[in-house]
Amino acid sequence: MSLRLLVVDDEQLARTRLGNLLADCSQPQTRVVGEAANAVDAMAFLQHHEVDALLLDIHMPGLDGLGLARTLRSLPHPVAVVFITAYDQFAGDAFERGTADDLLKPVMRDRMAATVARLKSRIATGQS
Repeated sequence: MSLRLLVVDDEQLARTRLGNLLADCSQPQTRVVGEAANAVDAMAFLQHHEVDALLLDIHMPGLDGLGLARTLRSLPHPVAVVFITAYDQFAGDAFERGTADDLLKPVMRDRMAATVARLKSRIATGQS
């Protein structure tokens, strides 16, 4: 099973770095099916593409990652969310917020691999 991921971050460099880290995750396989620079673009992408999970920056201009995650939970088929943040105060208990995980920037390769494995497990058991 290949995980289909959407990377949402307002910084192009961050999106590229996350994509490179995901490309290094061989088990389970991942595929970045799209990128978005903001919440509006992410919602537009999701209207036309199926994804298993979002890697979602919390701090973005306009609707932030927390607001987008709340919107996603109201969808008929919500997707798993992994919050990405550079700010310690936003990193917290992902499970308390109903998200799959939190990653603190700069994201390290081994931490990304653990998150991808956790995503695969959650999705395989029908959790999002």
